[in-house]
Amino acid sequence: VRDAWREGTRRTLTDFAAEIEKGVHAVYPDVRLGLSANSSSYELEGCPIWELARIIAGKNRPFLRLTGAPYWKITPTFSSNVEAIRLQKYWCPEDVEVFTEGDTYPRPRHTVSAALLERYDLMTRASAGADGILKYMLPYTSRADYETGYTDSHIKDERHRRAAEEFFGEGVCVGLNVFENPGLIETEEFGEILTVERLCRGNHLPTPAQEFAAVNSIPTSYGAHGAATLVFGENARFVTEKTAENGLILDARAALILAERGWDIGFSEARPAPTPGAEYFIGADDTVPFDSGQKSEYYDFSLDPRARILSEFICSKTVLSMSWETENCRRFPACWLYENAAGQRFAVYSFVARTAGAKSERYRGVFAGYYRQRQLAYAVERLQGRPLPAVCFGAPQLWTVCKASSKGLSVGLFNLSSDGIDRPEIFLCDRAKTAEFYNCSGSVKEDRVILEDGIPPFGFCFFRVK
Repeated sequence: VRDAWREGTRRTLTDFAAEIEKGVHAVYPDVRLGLSANSSSYELEGCPIWELARIIAGKNRPFLRLTGAPYWKITPTFSSNVEAIRLQKYWCPEDVEVFTEGDTYPRPRHTVSAALLERYDLMTRASAGADGILKYMLPYTSRADYETGYTDSHIKDERHRRAAEEFFGEGVCVGLNVFENPGLIETEEFGEILTVERLCRGNHLPTPAQEFAAVNSIPTSYGAHGAATLVFGENARFVTEKTAENGLILDARAALILAERGWDIGFSEARPAPTPGAEYFIGADDTVPFDSGQKSEYYDFSLDPRARILSEFICSKTVLSMSWETENCRRFPACWLYENAAGQRFAVYSFVARTAGAKSERYRGVFAGYYRQRQLAYAVERLQGRPLPAVCFGAPQLWTVCKASSKGLSVGLFNLSSDGIDRPEIFLCDRAKTAEFYNCSGSVKEDRVILEDGIPPFGFCFFRVK
């Protein structure tokens, strides 16, 4: 049934695109026709949108407006929407021209600020490698001078765009490699918690893995080699031994899939577990409550003695993000590290990421937290044998991008929080001798950069170290 539905959708869309192309180009053969992507364009529609773009383009170069806009600011977080843009650009073939969705709907600035649009512009310029941006700055129906805030900010921030080109115009993004494949619904297994309705009603972009990395301010890359790789859910069906060369970070679903494929992930049995209400972080000797606000899927894994548990879930009652009776409640491994006899290294989480992430700003799920951020950064270091290229701890809603080039390591820090970040300290993978700064001042102390002025709310800065 699933295959038939996807094939029917594919034929409908391809035939419709072909008819539009034929009709328009019969009269205006040189007019370029393109498409706007949406969240389901890569998952549900049976045909990759770049193929539709090629059909509707005819003899002309195909183009796409990618999906993921400033007005998506809480779906689930602004920074993960930028990650979704980067993933789409990575997926799209080189012959397809792409530009980003700088949509501020609904105008005027009561809902989406000009500052947010400008940050979106800089963040995608620094990381996505798109061919341009479609900036929605003017109201559709009112006079052109009814809302000038967007255009005023665009003009004022021209110098920032030039700086982004200087710092990030060349090189490759480095960080935790996020492993994602389109069309996962072809093999997705549904049950009582993850239902067809829940998947289809939800946003397919950003992905759970993107949200997990972004909400913890972890710099990322796509299609990178030589780095630890984040693999959630059905993506595990496409993992190869080469993918795993520098270690894999898995959710429960990915771990179960790899085990079914014969991989030794460090467990002998997995039993469905109740939704916990807190997590005990062993290294910090501290417990943190959480509330997903939705039915989530967890597993209690029986681990190999060689596995090292980093944290435990506690099946306590949680009300208003507070937990009680944690001492006498059932516990099971939340995160563990494991290296098998073949030398393959894993960090495994016992939640199914597609069900356990953020439901809203109120219900953040198990993804975000100070201990989670440090745990994830530590796991990356243990798996790949070196730290992340740059990371700043303890600053919620800080988005980090790192790009390596012949000029050095460029780092962009975007504070998307209403709180300023006082004198942030950024930990580097390698010792640095020199640094140049933009929109900030700072100093280098071996493997750390300290920003003396801090980063104000919705502020940003760039620096490059060698």
